[in-house]
Amino acid sequence: MRYARGSDADDWTTEAREWDIPLWFWEHFTVQGASSQNWEKGVFSGNGAAPQGYGSITLNAVHFLRSSLDVLLPLSAESSSESQYDPPKPPLPEAELQRWWEKRSPVRDALAQEDLWALAKTDFPTHTVSRDRIRTLTEGRRPGPKTDTRDSSA
Repeated sequence: MRYARGSDADDWTTEAREWDIPLWFWEHFTVQGASSQNWEKGVFSGNGAAPQGYGSITLNAVHFLRSSLDVLLPLSAESSSESQYDPPKPPLPEAELQRWWEKRSPVRDALAQEDLWALAKTDFPTHTVSRDRIRTLTEGRRPGPKTDTRDSSA
């Protein structure tokens, strides 16, 4: 940390140590227009009022503990450690899958099984559609798009 009390360059002193940055720094030395903050490099500087009086401070090589930053985030059901996974989704009813399949008839033969499966997952975000169900719908064809096997030179 480098800090100065006056405007004279001779007043600058340097102190190096590991310490918790006091709240007064964040409150008074990070004001827009009177400070510089480089979060990637860990360099923070500014002018403001410290307990010792008005001055300038530059902090270098600042590191943040993740646990220190976590307290700034609001607690919610989604951020709690118990909810780090998506709850299981129910399978899509067969009748709905069949309606979806018929609706896709103009484009389904041009799509690979993997693409059809991705499309089904997108169209039904609250349900699951397995790859096996898509394979069954495509009647066991190869995973790629259906191709025209007729000889075009005849």
